[in-house]
Amino acid sequence: MKRPIPAARLVSYGLGMVFYASGACLATKAALGLTPVTSVSYVLSLSSGLSLGTVMLLYNVFMLLVERAVYGKDFQRRVYLQLPLSIVFSGIVDIFVYRFRELTPVGLPARCAVFAIALILMALGITGTICGNFIPLPAEGVVQAFVFWLKTDFSPTKLAHDCTLVAATLVLSLLFLGYVEGIQIGTLVAALSLGPLSRMCIGIVQPVVHRLDCRAESV
Repeated sequence: MKRPIPAARLVSYGLGMVFYASGACLATKAALGLTPVTSVSYVLSLSSGLSLGTVMLLYNVFMLLVERAVYGKDFQRRVYLQLPLSIVFSGIVDIFVYRFRELTPVGLPARCAVFAIALILMALGITGTICGNFIPLPAEGVVQAFVFWLKTDFSPTKLAHDCTLVAATLVLSLLFLGYVEGIQIGTLVAALSLGPLSRMCIGIVQPVVHRLDCRAESV
């Protein structure tokens, strides 16, 4: 009989999704650039009129199909759990889009402050989902799929994936909007800072989650 997932991990994962969604939405208000994953969905949202959460859901469904194709016969059914998680995440995104609808930072200092807060929230989100050790959303799961298929390390594969998304954002924004959207200096800052920030937070949060798990098992 499979052991249930400890509550501490579930809470960590759930909070991670909330933090990341809030940070991603907040970053759109700073207008300094977005993470590669968010930028593609943001451009398609602007060009299609669909909500950001809806486009992210469609994007995650597409990535899940890519995972299915890449894994082939090695695809595990549990990966399909990414679909309901994507639905929940997309709903959270649209909630924050609505909550932040009237936020308009004026001036570069205010925009930088908003972007810095967004980065911290996204780093906390990454921390929560990693410490939750559950199932990644398709946007990250597809990277793991290519690591499995290509027999490469995660970091260079993630970098190649992000560069592909940046290129796709540039093409889609020029094609549908007529100008570059979503890719600015903030995209580079996010790429350079989210990893170190997340590792620092993981070093603090992961031992706490582990202790709570051990305490729950001993009860």
